[in-house]
Amino acid sequence: VQEVLSFEERKHLHLLKGWFSDSFKTAEAGEIGEICFAKVDCDLYGPAVECLDFITGRLCDGAILMFDDWPYLATLGETKAFMEWVPRVPQYRFEFIGFINWRIFFKVRFQSSH
Repeated sequence: VQEVLSFEERKHLHLLKGWFSDSFKTAEAGEIGEICFAKVDCDLYGPAVECLDFITGRLCDGAILMFDDWPYLATLGETKAFMEWVPRVPQYRFEFIGFINWRIFFKVRFQSSH
């Protein structure tokens, strides 16, 4: 993964090895600040919930949020996690960008307080 991403050349990238539930509790994960691109690629509902909980409050205005395994049923996996998460994050508004090969892309905007 490091080679494919040219990791050494991209100092802004963070790769954390391990299960989401463990990795998100590390000091290194705690140092991650603003996120401009988040790819949720865990297929399953539980890990998707963990990912969304982690990025809450870290997404910048204009961030891209990508889900890698988006089933058409709102009761499954990443889709279910997202649908349940949206009402819990009223500070965000999601603009649909596109859908291709089971991947969906949203632009994250901050809700106006007016």
